[in-house]
Amino acid sequence: MPGRLYPALTRQLYAGETPKRIFVIANPATPKLYDALRLIMRTADQLGLVTPNILTTTRRSPGRLQAKLAVEAGADLVIAAGGDGTMRLVAGELADSNATLGVIPIGAGNIFARNLTYHRLRNHFHLPPLISWVRSALSGSVAEVDLGQVTLWRADGTVMPPEPMLTMTGVGRDAQAVAQVSRHLKNSLGWMAYLPAAIRKSFATPYQFTVSSAGEIPQNITAWSVLIANCPLVPLRVMAFPNAVLDDGLFDRLDVSVNRAWQWGAVAAKGLINCAATPAVLRYRQVKDLTIRTPCPLPVQVDGDIIEDVNQLQVVVSPGALRVRVPANEN
Repeated sequence: MPGRLYPALTRQLYAGETPKRIFVIANPATPKLYDALRLIMRTADQLGLVTPNILTTTRRSPGRLQAKLAVEAGADLVIAAGGDGTMRLVAGELADSNATLGVIPIGAGNIFARNLTYHRLRNHFHLPPLISWVRSALSGSVAEVDLGQVTLWRADGTVMPPEPMLTMTGVGRDAQAVAQVSRHLKNSLGWMAYLPAAIRKSFATPYQFTVSSAGEIPQNITAWSVLIANCPLVPLRVMAFPNAVLDDGLFDRLDVSVNRAWQWGAVAAKGLINCAATPAVLRYRQVKDLTIRTPCPLPVQVDGDIIEDVNQLQVVVSPGALRVRVPANEN
């Protein structure tokens, strides 16, 4: 895949149409929000676009309802200003609609945004400046990317409505580590907030899972975590899924079967420096769907959002379901 401007994208980008009705769905908990809103309004005016409508999220209504209202109001461009949680909820309502997603990554992790740009910048750690995201959200090229739908069964028998997934779903010790990170720490430290919890959980014993894809016989596996990803880069600056792309109609499944402390050295080499050799404790496979049954009620993380007390989940890919504007080449 080397040589492409966006190696995490395989389909041809195309020019977006001039938006006629723009909505911004903004998370007021993000520190840079008001700088972002000023830039959006000013840049829209400079480009001769219609004035964007602004809807803010709340704890009880974190983005799904606002995106639904925007689509029903005829929006052809919906800009999500926030973190990965805001992005995925907005994206879920825009899937298979006439609206395109604009991305303003001002949250703690911004994993989806990093996967749109990390190859182009040849730097895994830094995002383009805010103004670049504003310009791309309003007038950038368009990519069609896959979206996941995650159905969860709670321990009490409740089947939850499908949760949208842009980047990654995980169950096991990974999700437990994410669950231990407070909102305050994420806002203060960004990616680094996950590190202490991840280190603590790295020494925990694996679980027994039952996994299957459509048409297959369920298999019992022992794993520290089972992860399903739509993109290569995950939190803590780890290249966990080097062959994953955002638009191939497939998810990359990873069974992490570490059960000895020393095995994490090989895992770190694979993820942090993209070592060519894959350690035996990492088992990769590409799937269109995956069902996982847990041995006991466990937390599941979907793009960093935690759902507690889950004993079964199913992840299904919706190929090319989401149109998203991407930054221009600034190299």
